[in-house]
Order: sequence, then structure tokens, then C-alpha cells
Amino acid sequence: MTNSAGRSKGFATDVVRATNVEDSSSVPIHLAVTNKGQYTRDFNPTLDVFEKAMAKLECGQAAIAAACGMAAITQTLLTLLNHGDRMVTHRCMYTSTAQFFWEVLNRFGIEVAMADLRDPTALADALADKTAVVYGETITNPNLEIFDIRAVAEAAHRTGAKLVIDNTFASPYLCRPLLLGADVVVQSATKYLSGHGDALAGVTVCRDKEIADRIRHVMTIHGGVLSPVNAALILRSIKTLPVRMDAHCRNAMKLAEFLERHPKVTRVRYPGLPDDTEHATAAGQMDDFSGILGFHFAGGQEAADAFLTHIKLAKPWTSLGDVETLVGICREWEPNAIPGAYARVSVGLENVDDIIADFEQALAKV
Repeated sequence: MTNSAGRSKGFATDVVRATNVEDSSSVPIHLAVTNKGQYTRDFNPTLDVFEKAMAKLECGQAAIAAACGMAAITQTLLTLLNHGDRMVTHRCMYTSTAQFFWEVLNRFGIEVAMADLRDPTALADALADKTAVVYGETITNPNLEIFDIRAVAEAAHRTGAKLVIDNTFASPYLCRPLLLGADVVVQSATKYLSGHGDALAGVTVCRDKEIADRIRHVMTIHGGVLSPVNAALILRSIKTLPVRMDAHCRNAMKLAEFLERHPKVTRVRYPGLPDDTEHATAAGQMDDFSGILGFHFAGGQEAADAFLTHIKLAKPWTSLGDVETLVGICREWEPNAIPGAYARVSVGLENVDDIIADFEQALAKV
């Protein structure tokens, strides 16, 4: 199967081959502070394998490893933006990313404008003023909005802006934004690429090597270097990415279908559902719909908060992409289009009937 995102049947082979080295059964961990006369933040053999693997999987020219997802985002944007520049972002994004935009970039004289990038008119209006960067997420965190990456890339490029996409929720297995026109992809490798909650990491992949070289230079100055141990852990985990993502997607769809029928749920957000507002766009640029879903409680915020106290198999947690089912409750935050009385669920790899039974018993008590 190959859709407009460009994933081929050979992806499972690619992840195995790209994360191996010829003369060892696993990637050696190089712990030396300096290698061939260079600090690890300039070059490390373990990080080199990780970066080359990610460049291949995201179909980019070069990748830059980072200490975490936020390091990848901040180092990338501090490279692409200068004092006096303007950036357009989608109306919803990861909270820490939004805080970086408003609390750091604004302080350094960079204007950040928000728009609903799903709306061509809103996008055109936002780009009417000179813009250096357009930024968004493949699937927004936490409310699962999806815009047409190809259309936004074309609009951005007509005005001379670069498009940066956070691909964390999809991973390169489900979507390759560079093939859809994005210039740069960032992601938290802590999430699905790691998948086991044991390694903090980030990565930037660029379509243009010149941009990658500039980002690497900023990374070496800022020092947001990835640990070689974490790089090796993630390289090990990437080998099973296709198997895990297929299972996450299957379980998420079944849980979404259950929640859609439940009387204490007013709305389910999952792009895999045929009547979801994002379904058509997602189907056009993704090979499946990821393992994240959200739902609204009929009983409001009180019911949402109570739900966390009653789940037993699932885990109240802040992260996502692990083998365990993780649940976070959102409170309304209007500036970032985050709804209240809303649960974001990272659906795990447990038996899906057990996941559903856990949600059923918890909902019965709210």
C-alpha cells in the first residue's frame, strides 16, 4: 500500500536495515565525551546511526538528533527565525510548544500569529503579512485536528515561508510530511519512536541539507545533545515501530467505536472514524490514523476528573506512545483551542477487550 504520504510496502524492511550496523548485532553505544577529536555534540558514532536512520525513514537529506522533542523544536526554530520575523502556526499545538512561542520567541521580537490552517481563507489571511515560517502538527495535540499538509506547504511556499511539521503523533510509519511538501520535520522520539517510556529524545529531519547544517550548528552551540544511550534505546525500538503502530491503530479504532456508542460520551475525536471531521484529510495523507483519540464527557469537567480515579488498567499519565494505555484530562484553555471536559487517550497494546472493559467500568461510575 502506498498513499499520498509515500509509505511503501518496504517500510518494515527499511526500519530494520536502517537501524543496524554491518559489523555488530546491535548498535554499539559510544560513551566517550570526544570522538575523533570532536565533542559528542559535534559527532558521535551512535548518534550518527540514529540520524542517518531517521533521515531515511522521513525521506530527508539529513537529520539532527536532539536531547528531547522540545530541544528539536526550539533549536530548529531558533535557526529559521530572526529578530523581527513573523511565524504563523495552527490554532492548537502541544502546550510546551505554545509556551515557547509566547514566552520565548515573543520576547526576542518574533511575532507569532495563530490561524486555523484547515481553513484556506484563514490561511491566506494569515499569510498576507510577510511570514518566515509556518508551523503545525500532523495531528494536533491534544484535540486531533488535521490540516492538508500539501495545501499548506504550497500556500507557504508561494509567500516564501518554510513549513515545519511536528510528526510526533503519526511517526514516519504513518505519514512523511517531507514528501507532502514540508521543508522540515521535527518530532519527539520519546513517544512512538521509543514506545517504551524509557528514553527521552528528539529529532529534526530536513529536505535541504543546507538548512540541516545550519540547525546542527545551532544545536552544537545550544548544547541540546542526545545521550548515546538513549539513541541506542530508540534505535532498538524503531525496529518494531511498524508492528507496534499497527496494533496501536487497531486498538484505537475499536475503543473509538465503543466510546462513540456510549451514553456518557458526547463526542469522540478519532480521525479513523468515517464521520470524524478530520477523516477525509487524514485518509489523504496518512496510511492509518494513529493510536491517539479523545472524547468529551456528558457530565462535564467533574465527570472527566472522576474518570481518572476509576480507571484500573489504563494509567493516568502525561506522556503518550507507550505500550501502556495512558489517559490525560484536559481543562479548557481557549488561547490554544483546547477543550474542557476532554480526555486524551494514548491507546496501548493491551488486549483491546480489556481496555474497553476498563473504560466501561470507569464510565459507569462518573
